[in-house]
Amino acid sequence: FYNWGSNFRTPDPLHLVVGLPSPPVGLGKSQDIGLKFDLFNGRLSGSVLHYETTGTKLTANAGRPQGIETIFNLLNTANRGFLDPDGVPLTNATVGKWNLIPNNAVVYDLDASGYELNLVANPTRNLRVFLNYSWSEVFGSNAGEEMVAYLDTMVPFLEQYIGQVFTGTRDDVLFNLETVYDHLYNNQFARNGYAPRGFNEHKANMRLNYSWRSGFLKGFSLGGGVQWRSSPVIGNIPSGGRQNNEVPLWADAKPFNWADNTPIYGEEEFITSMNVGYDTKFSILGRNTNVNFQVNIDLSLIHI
Repeated sequence: FYNWGSNFRTPDPLHLVVGLPSPPVGLGKSQDIGLKFDLFNGRLSGSVLHYETTGTKLTANAGRPQGIETIFNLLNTANRGFLDPDGVPLTNATVGKWNLIPNNAVVYDLDASGYELNLVANPTRNLRVFLNYSWSEVFGSNAGEEMVAYLDTMVPFLEQYIGQVFTGTRDDVLFNLETVYDHLYNNQFARNGYAPRGFNEHKANMRLNYSWRSGFLKGFSLGGGVQWRSSPVIGNIPSGGRQNNEVPLWADAKPFNWADNTPIYGEEEFITSMNVGYDTKFSILGRNTNVNFQVNIDLSLIHI
């Protein structure tokens, strides 16, 4: 079998993306190809498939680089006749054009692929066994490109003021450019690289269910199972950025490494379950109606 599909994701109306009047509409495409089988007179059936999905122009929360605003405000309040990028003197009336950056989100792409195996076995007439396993990988990419495009103008312009002292004895422009770089890597680029938070590379579960079809226990069923999830990603260590006590010039920092994060993993998880059920039939308005009652109990165990 083969399936192909596409869809879209309505963006969060509260997301503000620098340089865009409104957040973009996320687009998704998916395809999977696989094989379904039914063997041994129905005693073993299942499917195996490979899938690929892509999402483009997705948005997620991300703050804005406050250092840009701080520098422009410092230049303005210093009252030394500094000019803005348009060559106009900075004043209380004009500084707002440069320090009010409408941004609280980042645009990024997401690619995922993997394999899935599903098996259903009927060793006996009363016993049914379910087994599922999946392996997948996810990569984020192209995050922060709109912020880099904005900073392509801002940072080189502000670099000319490195060495200016406005408060105390520190180089205020250089200090705030440090915060711009830190923000860029820790927030804008945070979705680049391998795996978003909560991602499990491996998942597997097995369930057994036994049904009584005759005798005193006719209609009752008893089952249980175990589900395993590999260690989830709980964060990422961004690669690149500035070295301690060093702020590169914008021209030297580019091109940025877009996809080189190191994931931080949590603990793998086991979930055990048990179920007790009862099937019966009622006559309603002269028609037999199947009714099923079932109680499920789950227990989650985190491996430490």
